[in-house]
Amino acid sequence: VSGPSNLRANVTTTGNSQTYSGAVTLSADTTLTDAGNILFSSTVDGAYALTIVNSGTGDVTFTGAVGGTAPLTGLTITTDVLTAAAINSTGTLSVTNGGASSITGIIGNGTTALAVTKAGAGTLTLSGANTYTGGTTITNGVAKVGISSTGTVTNGAFGTGSVTVNSAGAIDLNSYSVANALSLSGTGYSSSGALYNSHATLGATASGDITLAGATTIRNSTGSGTLTLSGTINGAQALTIKHWPSCFKRKRWNRYSVNKPFSFWSFNIRS
Repeated sequence: VSGPSNLRANVTTTGNSQTYSGAVTLSADTTLTDAGNILFSSTVDGAYALTIVNSGTGDVTFTGAVGGTAPLTGLTITTDVLTAAAINSTGTLSVTNGGASSITGIIGNGTTALAVTKAGAGTLTLSGANTYTGGTTITNGVAKVGISSTGTVTNGAFGTGSVTVNSAGAIDLNSYSVANALSLSGTGYSSSGALYNSHATLGATASGDITLAGATTIRNSTGSGTLTLSGTINGAQALTIKHWPSCFKRKRWNRYSVNKPFSFWSFNIRS
């Protein structure tokens, strides 16, 4: 579609790409379904919910801001690869991705708080100085940090709310610092660790308090970077920390009360 578009109905195509080259305005809740690529070359606005279902291996791309002028009331995306810039919405931003995806702009609230959920086996990198306040839930795959928190819990990858990692999900700190409160459970996606640092040489920090919602594994990379946990750790659950030739640093050891199994797989531990 060339030029501005006004979407007020569902659009379904089979195997063909959908391209919206001009500004898109939502005039009703809208669902776009396609097995090919879906590309928005300009902005998307409107106080309605947008659902995008990519039933094949195509990609979804937003090159302009979503909700920058008129925030959406919800955005649900199911695709292989998602590439997006800034997003503003109320309700929930729900991403289910199978491939390596990224949101590079700022994710912010609309007229009320926005929550973010991540599902699907792919990695989603969040590199904007995000300001949304509704919290983040990772049910599957990896949420990869692409920016450090500044100050307390402001302008970081996960906004200002708490982050919940379910048993099939994981956070990759990727050499950055995260100040959000974390609720962790499980061994992480593909046993990567519910919380881990993948960077081979640079360290990472989680400074918020950690609650163990289930038996949890935390892991550092196989390189030389230091993983630092500077908040408290609480929860009547087993905690396993896997750390290879690099260093694990835990501040305030007395803040973790060990009444469940607590094990290290590490060659270099510092307090």
